[in-house]
Amino acid sequence: MFAFPDQETVRNVVYQLPRVGVGVKYGLPQSRKTSLMTPRQLFKHSDMCLKWQKPIGALSEARRKFFQERYTSWEDETIPAFHYGTHYSTQAFTLNWLMRVEPFTTMFLDMQNGRFDHPDRVFHSIAETWERCQKDSHDVKELIPELFYLSEMMRNNNGFELGTRSDGVKIGDVVLPKWASTPEEFVLLHRQALESDLVSCQLNQWIDLIFGYKQKGPEAVRATNVFYYLTYEGAVCLKSIENAAQLEAIQQQIQSFGQTPVQLLAEAHPPRHSVMTMAPLMFRRCEDDLCMLMKFISNSPVVFLAANTFHQLPQPTVVSVAQNLVFALNRWDNSYTYGTTTRSALSLGTEKAADSDNASVNLRVVGCVSPLKVKNHENELPLTVDPLLASGNPSVPVVRRHLGDSLDHRLTQGFVAGEYNTPGETPSPRAILTGHEAAISALAVSAEHGLVLSGCEDGTILMHTTAGELLRRWNGKQRVSQLLMSRECVVMAIYGHHRFITLSTTANQLDEAVTDEKIECACLTRDGEYVITGSESGRCAVWRLFPLRKLYSFQRSKDRLSETDQITLLGLIPYALDFMGNENQVDSAVRSVAVSANHRFVLAGLDSGSIVVFNVDFNRWHYEYKTRYQVQK
Repeated sequence: MFAFPDQETVRNVVYQLPRVGVGVKYGLPQSRKTSLMTPRQLFKHSDMCLKWQKPIGALSEARRKFFQERYTSWEDETIPAFHYGTHYSTQAFTLNWLMRVEPFTTMFLDMQNGRFDHPDRVFHSIAETWERCQKDSHDVKELIPELFYLSEMMRNNNGFELGTRSDGVKIGDVVLPKWASTPEEFVLLHRQALESDLVSCQLNQWIDLIFGYKQKGPEAVRATNVFYYLTYEGAVCLKSIENAAQLEAIQQQIQSFGQTPVQLLAEAHPPRHSVMTMAPLMFRRCEDDLCMLMKFISNSPVVFLAANTFHQLPQPTVVSVAQNLVFALNRWDNSYTYGTTTRSALSLGTEKAADSDNASVNLRVVGCVSPLKVKNHENELPLTVDPLLASGNPSVPVVRRHLGDSLDHRLTQGFVAGEYNTPGETPSPRAILTGHEAAISALAVSAEHGLVLSGCEDGTILMHTTAGELLRRWNGKQRVSQLLMSRECVVMAIYGHHRFITLSTTANQLDEAVTDEKIECACLTRDGEYVITGSESGRCAVWRLFPLRKLYSFQRSKDRLSETDQITLLGLIPYALDFMGNENQVDSAVRSVAVSANHRFVLAGLDSGSIVVFNVDFNRWHYEYKTRYQVQK
């Protein structure tokens, strides 16, 4: 370091240094403070978003003047004047984004006569693509939805030979901005930016340009938003063209120029209300995590919970299954007062219960994707429902059945028997999925994506379609104790009850974590951002799915819950004997977990035969963790 005689000399030297920053146009003035910011801090503090009232071609003032001059100087009477001769939704632009992922690679090659484009025009860098959109008069591409959820489009997993650029750089994976170390992190932060208050409050202006009143007419001219006339719906009637050559030429032009979406709005779209001026927490946090404990008479471990507590349902219920095959429908009361203590009007009571010796009970587990393991005298049978029922054992790896409205099913002796009342239906399985060489230990099924995940004792994980086609195989060294899949197709595998691994559906490992506690159960929140785990030591914890981090462990309160806590037990009282939360009951092993539909409560089924309800506030963790993550990284 330099040594200066006094502070005044230091100040003079500093003020003579050139100021380096990102510029006023991005919301940050050039200063020494901004020059010392990390890329993530710049991302957080600056206004690095589009001017939503302008199309992509008019963001630059120089380009806007160029396109306006083209419009005003247009003299062809047969073709209406336009600003842009190309379009943001052309086949070439869209496939250029997705050329590394099948089936878009094949579609791109078909468009290019079996060859990739010139290396200098291939999608290679996020920053370079942005610069090209600001300078090239022929490049007005918009972001596609896949940039907010499909990280695989950034990787050349298939090893395609995309060529070498004129600067000598061989094209492979997409070069990401400095603030994203992996494609998954880029997609995560990109989506956070899209869902931020700053963007949400201005997104209505973009809707006006693409779908609204600025799409056509005088408002489109004023907004520099007029495209070639063949891109608009109804611009030409193809049925009225009798000349075959002319018809083919127009169809080819429409295919090449792209299409403007159907105009949905004739008036300005209302802006979304901002939460910037509101407190980040809509509700005050409860002082106590534990708010309720319900005890069943059988004392059998509660091995399965499904919280069907949507307020639209006429009777919201919590479905519980004990290890002795006792089913219970516990009525849930959504009307509660969310205060700062455990004193609330939450109600949970037993509505119906049945065991395997009784007559079959009509049950429908709605939207449940948590695994259930039923033990008999010989085997442990993993089950999962979504609403496809999948079961596995050493003799039959994965059996998939469909749960219809009229399915009457029961669990007896470790197998599933089905009786259909619908004519033409049979109780035979829809598909039998094979491929494992060891006993099945974990299952996950997603009817939404048509996927079935299965893990076995030797650590192998297979991904099948619900039609029976094998898609992926992951090899591990430990027993797979549980599998989860989010709506964004992020797979979480728990190996040996201690090791967490998150995977993409393209076999890329995203993250890994190890815990000292033995994890007995886990479930995902509906948005797929958080994982709730229950351990053998009786702790429930909240994890963030990506990046995989433990955020919070619920308190195991030693204070007893009294009757003055306004916890009301409804229904059949003999099935709910004890609601006095003592330390031994709360500290028993957690065998199953579930989250209420409103994401306010976590339910845990204990080895002692109890159901514990915890207060939870994902909104708090979302803001706290988001701030911490953006500053530290």
